[in-house]
Amino acid sequence: MLDYSLKKRDEIPEKYRWDLSLMYENDEAWYQKVKEVSAHKDDLLAYKGKLNNARSIADFLVLETKVRRELRHITNYAFLRLCEDGLDERAQQMFEHCNQFVSEIYQATSFIEPEVLNLDFKLLKDILDDPALFDFRTYFERLIKHKEHYLSAQQEQVLASLTDILYAPEQMALTLMDADLSFEPAKDSYNLAHEVNDASYIALQMNADRELRKNSFKSFFKAYQQHQNTFASIYATSVKTDVIEAKLRNYESSLEMHLFKKDLPISIYNNLIKTMRNFLPLMHRYQTLRKELLELDELHYYDTYVSLINESPRRYSYEEAQELIIEAVGVLGDDYQQLIKRAFEQRWIDVYPNKGKRNGAFSILSYDSPAYIMLNYNETLADVLTLAHELGHSLHSWHCRQQPPQYAEYTSFIAEVASTLNENLLLEQLLLKAEDDKERLIYLNRYLEGFKGSVFRQSLFAEFERLVHNHCEKGGVINAPFLNETYLKLVKLYFGESLVIDEEVACEWARIPHFYRPFSVYAYATGFSSAVALSEKILKEGHDAVVKYRQFLAMGSSEDPIMELKHAGVDLEKSEFIEVALQKFESVMNEFIRITESLKEKC
Repeated sequence: MLDYSLKKRDEIPEKYRWDLSLMYENDEAWYQKVKEVSAHKDDLLAYKGKLNNARSIADFLVLETKVRRELRHITNYAFLRLCEDGLDERAQQMFEHCNQFVSEIYQATSFIEPEVLNLDFKLLKDILDDPALFDFRTYFERLIKHKEHYLSAQQEQVLASLTDILYAPEQMALTLMDADLSFEPAKDSYNLAHEVNDASYIALQMNADRELRKNSFKSFFKAYQQHQNTFASIYATSVKTDVIEAKLRNYESSLEMHLFKKDLPISIYNNLIKTMRNFLPLMHRYQTLRKELLELDELHYYDTYVSLINESPRRYSYEEAQELIIEAVGVLGDDYQQLIKRAFEQRWIDVYPNKGKRNGAFSILSYDSPAYIMLNYNETLADVLTLAHELGHSLHSWHCRQQPPQYAEYTSFIAEVASTLNENLLLEQLLLKAEDDKERLIYLNRYLEGFKGSVFRQSLFAEFERLVHNHCEKGGVINAPFLNETYLKLVKLYFGESLVIDEEVACEWARIPHFYRPFSVYAYATGFSSAVALSEKILKEGHDAVVKYRQFLAMGSSEDPIMELKHAGVDLEKSEFIEVALQKFESVMNEFIRITESLKEKC
């Protein structure tokens, strides 16, 4: 049984900590690389005022691509060092130094877009067709498409100089969450105290002991309530910064700016929310089912994570999780399985929580190093699924290396497809191998929770972001009372009348890290929906569907994301794909109900 109390980092066995020496031998080697890359600043600036022909532009882009590639490597290392222990002063210093350094490089390269776009349009088209720029043609097509939203060279340089400041709200919020918040212990029904922290909170909310769920919920949100004004100030700064940039760049809204940058129409976002609104009765039905199966007089927010059935308190060791995942992804090919094994063997993964470690889980985009994964593994089935999820991200990054470095990162819009597809394959395998209906219910329950968390909940978040940004764009004040009221209304709308709304829920927005870097959560809902469609195709059609999917993984950002997913087999220009996913949710719920009723009759 895993101990929920947090250990110091050096108390965690080495085999469960990521091996950052695969990036740099040590921190000193990292600092040396920073100095080396700094020398390229003058090399980049030497091109300023000279980007007037295909050869000079091509030479500049080759150098800039090389520098940005090295910057990604440098930034990733500093970020990972900070994530493993936010209380580590040296890690804090490295990250701050990195932010300043990156800002300086971005300033040094900020002249390219306005300088090139100020060229005569005919000359620009001639340059675009020059063979010297063949490897950058997609980049230039996007540049021309976005021409009206670029500022003058001087204005772009000013914005570039503010890079670390513009992203400061996100880091401030994360620091507050990871290093400064403290939580009171929560007692269970036997009056035993349990430590509450960001890493253990969801596990505690999944505990069968309702008294423990209630008390850990109260403890957790009490800390956020005490700091809600600080979080509101940080979030308001993030939103205002975003709105100002959108106005400066001649966009109708900050939402349009974020989607246009990803080559997406704003209709994708609005259609998601519209479709979800139409299907909210399914979510309401699910919450009513939860209340009935848990035999509760009142359904509270601290009842929304616990399993719908009386599961045995099974724990999954990290080693067992590895075996399950390797077997589940077999349908994607032997080489795919071997890559998963390499991630385990080479220690790409930081497994267990420790004091100061960032909460949650992620896989980091990478071209020149392993796509490292951070977990806070608590040995639950949910943690096994999270590991499968993050490995999907990492292998997506690995496949993208088949592209030239300028196109070797997938866009955020398609980021959740590979990760969620891995989860679905794992669940489908577990369902197939289930020994009886009781075990089958466990996996169906996880399927339902996946839909709730990744489709319904993320759509709620997406609608919240749209409302807050619209409010700011109309001159409204963003403070804790406004954010609390707005969020609470959406919780009531999405969860329905079966849920008794606890006042603490109002400040849940404060603990959602994605809000502090706007408009990314919607991609979880669209990505999950796409993954459902693709996993169904792979399991039903086999080889041909796998080939197209693996080709999709290797496309990086070489085409716009809508076309890439079309290649894989999902047409995002039609809203039906979300409806198909929600119909799958309904069919899983219907099967769950059928089995539970059948088991009751047998009793």
